[in-house]
Amino acid sequence: ELQEGLVMADYYDRVLTFAAPANTPALVMGAIDFRSAPQLRFTNFFISGKNQEGIQFSGDIGPSLWDFKMRGKGLDMGILAELAGFPYPMSGAADVQVRGTGDTKHPHVDGKVALDRGTALGLAFRSGSASFIWQDARISFTQLSLTDPGRYTLEGAGVFPLLSKDKS
Repeated sequence: ELQEGLVMADYYDRVLTFAAPANTPALVMGAIDFRSAPQLRFTNFFISGKNQEGIQFSGDIGPSLWDFKMRGKGLDMGILAELAGFPYPMSGAADVQVRGTGDTKHPHVDGKVALDRGTALGLAFRSGSASFIWQDARISFTQLSLTDPGRYTLEGAGVFPLLSKDKS
């Protein structure tokens, strides 16, 4: 969720640049280069949300090339899982660190996630963590841990098929 505030933007030569406004916290900073659209280049792009939430993104993303790094704090795990095509509902807050390469047809994203208070596969948890590799139509968890103190600790690894986004 975004907080209220000012956003200062400048668009020149197909590059959208966000600068910090004077005497107020910056909600959006960095740049998005549209010169090769639909392929986009993000440079130190940052969106700040309420309660220390935020997402930082740098690199290229588009239909022909993925080559990016992303860090997020306090992100909605349900939205992230849906974007990735994860076939099971999830909820909770996630701190993520990922590196993405490939393209839309052959994505390769590896990273780590720390989870706080949510549900995964219908199981409520207080905390969790995972290391994963998303490649093509599957996500492999090389390390997965969910905990609800006094009730259970679940640890493991596994591979999940992802939902196809193709309409054909």
